Amino acid sequence: MLFEYLQDQGLSATDVLACPAPVLPPLGMGSYPLARWVELLNRAAHALDDPLLGLHLGQTVKPRHLGVVGYLCSTLPTLGEALQRLDQYQRLIYDPTPMQLNSRGEYMELTWDGEHGRPGNLADETAITALIAFTRMLSHSAPAPLLISFINPAAADVAAFEEYFKCPVLFDQKATVVRVSLSDMVHPLSTTDPAMQAVMEAQADKMLERLPQNNDFIATVRRHIGHLLHDADPSCDAVAKCMHLSRRSLQRKLTEQGSSFREELNTLRSQLACSYLRESNLRMADIAQLLGYAEQSVFSRSFQRWVGCAPQDYRAEQADLASSPVATS
Repeated sequence: MLFEYLQDQGLSATDVLACPAPVLPPLGMGSYPLARWVELLNRAAHALDDPLLGLHLGQTVKPRHLGVVGYLCSTLPTLGEALQRLDQYQRLIYDPTPMQLNSRGEYMELTWDGEHGRPGNLADETAITALIAFTRMLSHSAPAPLLISFINPAAADVAAFEEYFKCPVLFDQKATVVRVSLSDMVHPLSTTDPAMQAVMEAQADKMLERLPQNNDFIATVRRHIGHLLHDADPSCDAVAKCMHLSRRSLQRKLTEQGSSFREELNTLRSQLACSYLRESNLRMADIAQLLGYAEQSVFSRSFQRWVGCAPQDYRAEQADLASSPVATS
């Protein structure tokens, strides 16, 4: 969506973003680091001199930008069912911060809290605008939200948001929230297709099954490991102290989850290493330091063990893949 938007503005997206467009597999079953997405949005906003990029970019969303979930929602009969499927399959679109769908009296709220991180104005404004634009696309007369609030500081032009959303828009709130009337949940969609709905739901179920299962304890361990990597002390004792556990308790809980501290440390290091090698021009010594290694040679040997090739070879291979021409139809 961002690459297409920049091209429509008469700019070279690859030049502005300093990277090639991501290669998407069928139905959009791909993933992209959130930090990298935020970086690209900031680059685009700077190039366009547009502090309201999120509001403008989000309006260009198409079902294909949301992959199988976008196509599935396009086949459903009502707005309420579309929001329920969005809740059910949200991990296929946006995994870092879970959406909560709650009924509150005469209205429904879609809520994203700040406990799992705050990507910032541009990312949130793009996402919420895309959500509203998408629902309007599914219906020729989609009802306006009752209220939209953002967890972030006020935008450059709040009036522009209220004009597009057609409802009050608040900033500096405890959570990012979209509030809609319960009576609007039965609003019919104009693109319903029951036969295609069954096909898309089956595909979405398969894709969801392939994702790693959420595990709050494992996620917490990895989060603490990630914080400690920068201090070059990602030890079991240090993580246990952060979690107010004894070393033995931490190891026991990880064993109960079918894992171990060493396995979680290596998994996180491997994921971060691949991300750094793909998405940056960091030197090998810098990457080793970011991963908590005192010596580059130790990092290189570990990477060889995890991935099966040297980090330099992995970076070259990823660069070749990214620069390869992609066939389109």
